[in-house]
Amino acid sequence: MNILIVDDEQEIREFIADLPEWKHAGCKVVGTASNGLEAYEIMTRLKPDVLITDIKMPIMDGIVFAEKVKKDRPELPIIFLTAYSDFEYARHAIKLGIVDFITKPFKPEDLVKSVVLLRKYVSHQNEWLWQDEFFAFLGNPAHSDDENRWWLNDHDVDDTSFRLLYVDIDNSPDADHVYQPFSRLGLKDKIDAILKNSSFSFWTALPQTGIYYLLFDDLYEMGEPSSTHVMNLARMIMAACKEDAALSISIGVSRHLTSFLQLPEGIRQIGQCMEYRMLLGKKSIIAHEALDQLFFDHNRSQEISRNEISLLLQKGDWDEVYGFLRSTYKKMLTEGFNKVEIQNFNMQIIESSESLLQEYGISTSSGQRVEIREKLLAFNILTDLMQFLESYLRQVIEQIQTKKADFSSRLIHEMKKMIVQHYAEDLTLQMIAERLNVNYSYLSRIIKKETEKNFKDFLLDYRIEEAKRILIQTDLKSYEVAYAVGFKDANHFSEIFKKNVGKSPGQYREEVRMSKK
Repeated sequence: MNILIVDDEQEIREFIADLPEWKHAGCKVVGTASNGLEAYEIMTRLKPDVLITDIKMPIMDGIVFAEKVKKDRPELPIIFLTAYSDFEYARHAIKLGIVDFITKPFKPEDLVKSVVLLRKYVSHQNEWLWQDEFFAFLGNPAHSDDENRWWLNDHDVDDTSFRLLYVDIDNSPDADHVYQPFSRLGLKDKIDAILKNSSFSFWTALPQTGIYYLLFDDLYEMGEPSSTHVMNLARMIMAACKEDAALSISIGVSRHLTSFLQLPEGIRQIGQCMEYRMLLGKKSIIAHEALDQLFFDHNRSQEISRNEISLLLQKGDWDEVYGFLRSTYKKMLTEGFNKVEIQNFNMQIIESSESLLQEYGISTSSGQRVEIREKLLAFNILTDLMQFLESYLRQVIEQIQTKKADFSSRLIHEMKKMIVQHYAEDLTLQMIAERLNVNYSYLSRIIKKETEKNFKDFLLDYRIEEAKRILIQTDLKSYEVAYAVGFKDANHFSEIFKKNVGKSPGQYREEVRMSKK
């Protein structure tokens, strides 16, 4: 097999190209390129049998390069080199047919083994592509039963019953295994070997993520795969993968389906199994039959109060916050919340904490808010999500406690300052809250708690004091003074002035001036 190496780092290109293992594997590196555009331009001349390309490169990255190549040569196998930080991106980015992902850093023998496996599958390429095409067409819920029957007849495929087994890679490995390489083709080869020694014949499909297996049980003339046999098979796959410390997978198993026309239903069932994986954790085997009571019949009417977490965060007692989270997640486990419900609940917690931070004058940028939500939605495992949320809420509590000591006095000071500067205008507490970037209701509560007065009292008192000053120092008429200090109605000003001072504006001026003579 002729190999083309594409990587923007010269040392990596040369290292891969000069591997002596290629010769022993019957392979030859026919060229190298520093980016996708350069590689695409030399493709016609070099005619490689396999591409090994990095993902992140300047000018044209590996994803765009692979898309262009697949339009011209859909049969050409591609191997992506990717860091673990880009693993999810590579996995979900594009449907590329026969393709492998090798995680960096890799050992030379790992990369060569992947190419050898790829060469092995190239000999069955027509079968692979046909099964991918079958899965893509029959698995599309937009196609009608008549269209699906036409496709089966046109391809001379007999309809039959089956079960769907899905193997998915859990989130990126922990720190202990982050430098151990992983290969998707290596995973498929391991599972295929187990299946070939089982009672099942099977078809496969490589979607954007994971590996699908359509299982046909050859032990039963009726064609119905046994639940026990399928679960035993799943356990064998899991046991084999556990031998690889860096590899963490979960397995979903559909119900028995009587026709290929039910493939979209099987895919839907697998999706629900993978949602429930969030509750069970990594390395789970989930059969759709087992989800009935936990997943479908639980009581969904009870709403979780988002105010409770705000009160606990404001109180600043981490043990109480931690206890609330644990009791909530325990409820999710016992009642079988699905992935969307879990994400919605956690999104409410994030939004509540952000609102609370804003009340204390702690702003978060739009970039930070987007990043937190992206991280939250990326988790497939509940325990991982809990660790992330607990770490986030600890930071929220620390920020609030730091601000809490002087925050109230600062707000009162800023409120009084704005009254001094804008008392003659149509000033409202809402305007001040917006200027101070705090919640209106929260500011109102702080003022009342710290001073035992409300905002209107502060504003009114200052206006009256200013009116007294103007009355003494100028000869402005009473109604002119009223307008000068922010009253819109002169009669209302006179009433308020007399109520607070005990005299009318005119009487007050006269008495003060007489006393100074």
